[in-house]
Amino acid sequence: MNVILVDWQNGATAPNYYQAVANTRTVGAMIGRLLEDFNAYAGMSFQNVHLAGHSLGSHIMGYAGKEVFRLTGHKLGRITGTQRSDRVIH
Repeated sequence: MNVILVDWQNGATAPNYYQAVANTRTVGAMIGRLLEDFNAYAGMSFQNVHLAGHSLGSHIMGYAGKEVFRLTGHKLGRITGTQRSDRVIH
């Protein structure tokens, strides 16, 4: 198993929230192209990919999956997104 973490702190800390939201499309497209390269050059199967994101990261992962499909016509194995929860579990 390989785990890749994406640090998009510079894109997420834009002067305003709306710019950070707009940046999710670019970050997602970059991840999608990275996955395409892994498939083309290392033989990685798209069905074995599981993307996970929280909050705006969920949107990023969706855009990554959309970019992979746009470029290759293949769907990823799984995308998991979570949202903010105000519940505190002790």
